[in-house]
Amino acid sequence: MDIIFRTLLPIIVIVILTGCGQKTIAVRGTVTFDGKPAKDIYVIFQPITSEKIALETAVGITDVNGLFALHLIDSKKSGCIPGEYAVFFRWIDPLEKPDESKPQKKGLYNIPPEAQNGSTRYTVLLNSQQEIRFDF
Repeated sequence: MDIIFRTLLPIIVIVILTGCGQKTIAVRGTVTFDGKPAKDIYVIFQPITSEKIALETAVGITDVNGLFALHLIDSKKSGCIPGEYAVFFRWIDPLEKPDESKPQKKGLYNIPPEAQNGSTRYTVLLNSQQEIRFDF
């Protein structure tokens, strides 16, 4: 019995400590400029942190129809952890590797300052798939 307990205890502790991870919610949406789909836009959900909750940044990239689906950057899970986020939009040149240290190139879209500085906010709700539309 003692051997079984010593063998199972570390496994039980690992399962308790890691759990199943934080639950993610499917977050999809559309980005448009003047009503037209925006292609190659990074949609970045940066957590507005709380001391009690450790959230993870989520990102998606729009396709030719302006559609995106978020996934977590660190854990690579699809979706987003419920919580409050500052949302950033950044156009990427599909022919260049993104470099955050360089200023953003003027692209196909006139992205307004409020879409670049994090003043756009969104709350991902628990137990509810999210469909979002951002129009600039």
